Parts: sequence; structure tokens; C-alpha cells
Amino acid sequence: MARSITAGEVIKLRIQFKDDLSEVSEAQNVTVHIFQPGIDTSDNANAVDPAGFTPTYLGEGVYEYQYTTPCTPVGDWSDKWTGDLPCQAALTSTLAFSLDAGTADVVVFDSPQLFNNNLVTVTLLPGIAATTGEVFGETIVLEFLTDLTPYYTSTTKVNLEVGSLVNEIKDLTSAMSILESSIEADALTFSLTEVNSELFKHARREYVTAASAFKLVSNVGGNLLKSKTLGDLSVTYDTGSHKDILEYLQEMMRKWGEQLMAGGGAREIRNPKMVVKGSKDPDRPIADRMWKEPSESNKIPIANSSEETISTRRSLKTHKKRWW
Repeated sequence: MARSITAGEVIKLRIQFKDDLSEVSEAQNVTVHIFQPGIDTSDNANAVDPAGFTPTYLGEGVYEYQYTTPCTPVGDWSDKWTGDLPCQAALTSTLAFSLDAGTADVVVFDSPQLFNNNLVTVTLLPGIAATTGEVFGETIVLEFLTDLTPYYTSTTKVNLEVGSLVNEIKDLTSAMSILESSIEADALTFSLTEVNSELFKHARREYVTAASAFKLVSNVGGNLLKSKTLGDLSVTYDTGSHKDILEYLQEMMRKWGEQLMAGGGAREIRNPKMVVKGSKDPDRPIADRMWKEPSESNKIPIANSSEETISTRRSLKTHKKRWW
């Protein structure tokens, strides 16, 4: 049965040695020479490696050599095996395998596989070969984020505020902190209209920057070394800078949080837009719109008078018995 392999993959070349009685036998000095298509196999100097390759003995007279095929040339290759059995030296057998170019597979997905706010980890395991034949010797891990939304500031802006305290934190972590703070900012935007659009956007950016920086500095500050003692040597570290920064960030969150919740109109909502005349205003209008039931002794379903009470600002229509 012909052996075939796609170019660039690893093929397992095997052979089994048997003696004149067809009994399996372990051979000695076994080598395999590999020849490209159309090359004369009678001369080992024409092989890919004139010295030959040393296969691995698997038992039961079986030897194996794993050969990483190149991309070209495609066609029928030859593997020439040589080995020694007792009283039989330099036994030779030439086999063949087919190297195909292969066809590229086009994979079509029914729907997108990645969405916004996804953290993607790609792991490349050892043994993956490049088109040049080079093989990874160790595991390679790659991480990246898809588009983040909402995302109202940047890692550069956060680093400008607290970069010296969080310089060892990965940008991916900072980006996730910004995403969480941006979602929080959307939840705190109570106003349905933007009173001052430019101020609102600035306040939102400053709030998200302070909130995300607060998360990062808090996590770093929890692992700070307060003091260290070694024999007679004692060292105490000043962590006051982290405390000051956290208080500053909280103040910024309070400052810009008001504008964020008010749609940029925190100052305007503090000023009255209109006033209503009180019950003691002598010029307030008197309006008769409702009915007050007459007393028990004089229940007549007609209105001939108005009556005011302390608890209401409007006079009520009622009936009062006249003296006549």
C-alpha cells in the first residue's frame, strides 16, 4: 500500500527485517537514505543526507524514522534501508512514499466567533511546524482583547495619573479595569438628556480614569511590603503615597460623579427654575374647583359659598345656610 503525506508534515517511515526463514530479527547498523523524486537511488551520495539517518528500533524487527517533509518538491520520494543480519551483511530494500502539495481548506463560519469585550488566549504547543520546516521548541502563549465597549478613557491616560504605582501591571489588565469602570459610568448616568454635552463627556472621561486607577492602585497597595527585619537590620517602607493617591482618586470620583449623573448640568440643577406662591401670599389667585360637603345639619347638594382650610391652598365650593 503506497504511503502518502502532505508536504510539511511528519511521516513515519518503517521497515521490518526478517531472516531467510521469515522470522523477525533485529538488524544491526541500520540506516535509511531518503531521495527526492526522480533521483537515482543506487548512489547514496544523491540522498537528502548522504550519511543517512539512524532509525529507532521498536521491537519485533521493526525500525522507524520520523522524517519532516519539506514543502517541495512534490511527487514520489524513495526511502532506502540498509542493515546487517547474522551472516547477511548490507541487506538493502528501497521503498517509496508520495509527497502531495495538499489543498487549502476554506473554513466558513455561520456566525462570528468573536464578539466585543472578549479576552482571547492563543496557545501554540511545541511541535507546530512553520512552512519553512522550523518547529516550535516550547509553548508560546498569546493574549489579546477584541474591541472594548464602552471604553471612555485609555491606558495612557490612566498611566499619566498613577503610572509610577502600576507600572508592573499589564496593559490588558488596565484595559479590563477601564471597561468595568466605563460600564459603571453608564449605570450612573441618570439624566436622560445631556444638559452640557461637552462637560458631560469630559466628566465621564475623568470619572472613568479615576475609577479604573483606583481599582488598580488598590490591588497593588494590598500587596505592599510594610516592613522587613533581618537580624539587627529593620527596614520600614513608607506606603503613605498610596494612601494619598487613593484619597485623591476618591475625591476626583466624587467631583466628576456629580456631573456624570446630572448629564453635565450639576450646577444648573442646584439653581431653582421656577417658584410657586405660598399659601400666605396675598396676591395668590383663588380658584374654586372642588366640593366640600356641608355640615351634617345642612346637607344640600347645591353650592352657594366658598370655604378655605388651613391644609389646602384652594377654596372649596360648599353650601352655607343663609340667615334668611
